[in-house]
Amino acid sequence: MKWKTSETVSPLLILTILTLACLLPFIGKAFHIDDPLFLWCARHIQSHPFDFYGFRVNWGGEETPMDVVMQNPPLAAYFMAPAGAVFGWGEAALHAWFLLPAVALVAGTWRLARNFCRHPRAAALITLTAPVFLLSSTSVMCDTLMLAFWVWAVVFWMAGLGQNSPGRLCIAVLLISACELTKYFGLSLIPLLLVYSLMERRRLWAWMALLLVPILVMVAYQQWTRHLYGRGLLYDAAFYATNMRVGGNFLERLMAGMAFCGGCIVILLPLAPALWGRKALVGGIVAVILTGLLAVTLKKINQFSILENGDVKWFYVVQLSLAVVAGGSLIFLALADWFHRKTPDSTLLLMWVAGTFLFSCAINWTVSGRNILPMLPAISILLVRRLERRAGPDTANVMGRL
Repeated sequence: MKWKTSETVSPLLILTILTLACLLPFIGKAFHIDDPLFLWCARHIQSHPFDFYGFRVNWGGEETPMDVVMQNPPLAAYFMAPAGAVFGWGEAALHAWFLLPAVALVAGTWRLARNFCRHPRAAALITLTAPVFLLSSTSVMCDTLMLAFWVWAVVFWMAGLGQNSPGRLCIAVLLISACELTKYFGLSLIPLLLVYSLMERRRLWAWMALLLVPILVMVAYQQWTRHLYGRGLLYDAAFYATNMRVGGNFLERLMAGMAFCGGCIVILLPLAPALWGRKALVGGIVAVILTGLLAVTLKKINQFSILENGDVKWFYVVQLSLAVVAGGSLIFLALADWFHRKTPDSTLLLMWVAGTFLFSCAINWTVSGRNILPMLPAISILLVRRLERRAGPDTANVMGRL
């Protein structure tokens, strides 16, 4: 991972300024959704640093142990605790603190994209402007922090393998461990990097032993939380995610998942003419019409009704159908890239996108933007790779300026 100053400082500075410009207007945003859970944990950690969930909260109408309510590991709260102690617990102070992982994520996307495409700044800008990034990065929850660890873990792992650098591999392992202790989905990095490394035909004994470290970290976490709270919180969260169900049958959840993908990464729609040929666009229009008819037949998607006072909400149906087809095109985008290249890099991107999508729609207890967020850097890179492959002179000039 050799960085030339002239090739690194300028893009990173520009991306940092743009990230701050996008997020600073929301620095006073009120805490919302699950923000209070992370905030309360961080405040509790100040006085009980080794008993992070050892208190009770009124979250569902009655006091409940925090270890029952919270379904995420505690590293995001540990990240927040020093900021609260030094700068206070107000919205502005903590949102300013959480600008750090947001900048790290955008910068990490740029650095990672340098391994995959010729226009890494374009990939970073797609990540920066995605609605799901802006929403997640104006909270004090764990999602952006987890993904920042994730992206940099992949960067250092690829560099470590490519340059036979034990030091970079060790940094990657530390980042994987931090990722999974921020959000349990970070465990997915282990099989992802395992398959990538096997395809690179690297010697097993060296890097495979290192991948055991984050596994042992989670085993230790499971045992420690069992000691603290009477049950291991990793297994508890896995049981919750796979057994509680919100959002209807599999078809409804699948359509909701695709709609979330299309809406969370909405740039897919305006880029469609540049991404796909004329026949594919015609097929996409047909798919939008069929999706709309299916939605009307189902009468509801997830928890959202298609009808209002017995009448079809056609404007909603059109939006939903466009988002579903755009979201579905993500899988085709990753598959098309893999079929065209069939390299370890393309396999990594395909598994990254498909694994996140499968977890969001079929495994997790509900579909949400927070679950879609982890695929964003991979999708940004795939979009740029597709545009580079199909670029005419005008598109190439625009991407070159980026």
